[in-house]
Amino acid sequence: QGKIFARGACRAARVARNCKFLRCTDELHRLVALWISKCGRSQAIVEDLQLSTLLARILELCQAKLRYALPCRVTVKTHLSLLGAEGKALGRDFIVRLIKSGVKPTISGDLWSDGGMGLFGIYAHGISESWVMEKALIGLVACETERHTAENITKWTKDALLGIGLKAGDLLVKLLREEVDLI
Repeated sequence: QGKIFARGACRAARVARNCKFLRCTDELHRLVALWISKCGRSQAIVEDLQLSTLLARILELCQAKLRYALPCRVTVKTHLSLLGAEGKALGRDFIVRLIKSGVKPTISGDLWSDGGMGLFGIYAHGISESWVMEKALIGLVACETERHTAENITKWTKDALLGIGLKAGDLLVKLLREEVDLI
């Protein structure tokens, strides 16, 4: 019985180590996706052999016990979607907080492109109760294949607002109604 218990304990320890490794790997994948999004890098960078080699060498020089391989594009896309969902929730909370404090948010956008990758960032701006200018990214549209026309920009902005549960025309009214319903 002692041997069976010892084998079971060893197996449990291996499973725990594997779970910890998977959590670390998942967190590293998330950080890579975050870096890609913040630096405006192409998702294809995860397939760059030089970057992979550099990362492996850095881990080796740091005498890290963890060996890490960059995620595939599908994993990056999954993490970018998760980060986007988190960002939408933060953006909505930001807008609700502004309105509750009596500030009407301003919605604006910024188009930029680099190396064939076009992005349209959509922001909510407002001044906090302590008179500090704040902004939150409420949408990010990959628009490298579409023209940057007024119609497309309007559509992308409306879609970003809908993505966080708001409409452009009734932004203020809808949130005030929700606030009254909560009381």
